[in-house]
Amino acid sequence: MRGRVLRRALEILDTETESPPSIRELCVLCGSSWPTLQRAFIERFGIGPKTYANARRLNRVRRDLIASGKSGKIADAANRWGFWHMGQMAKDYRKLFGRLPSQDLKH
Repeated sequence: MRGRVLRRALEILDTETESPPSIRELCVLCGSSWPTLQRAFIERFGIGPKTYANARRLNRVRRDLIASGKSGKIADAANRWGFWHMGQMAKDYRKLFGRLPSQDLKH
C-alpha cells in the first residue's frame, strides 16, 4: 500500500512545477491518509513529503541557476519551481546547499 502511494506521490511531484500541491491535496490525489503518506516518505527517504518536495524543488532551482550562468535570474528560476517568497527560498536554499543562490548563479 505505502509503495503504491509513494510511487503515485512521486509521479505527481514530477509533473507539478509552479503550483506544487499541498500535502492535503497530495493525499487526496494519491488516495491516501496523511499518516500513510508520511510513513511512506520517511521509510524511503528519511524525511516527510513536505521536506522532500521542497528539497526537490530547490534542487531544480539550483540546476537552473548553474545551467544559466551569469545571464540567469534567481527570481525566474525560483518562480519556475513554485517559490514566490525570495527571502524564504534563499534561506531554505542556503540551509540545504550551504551557499546562497547568487553564489551558484555566478559559477
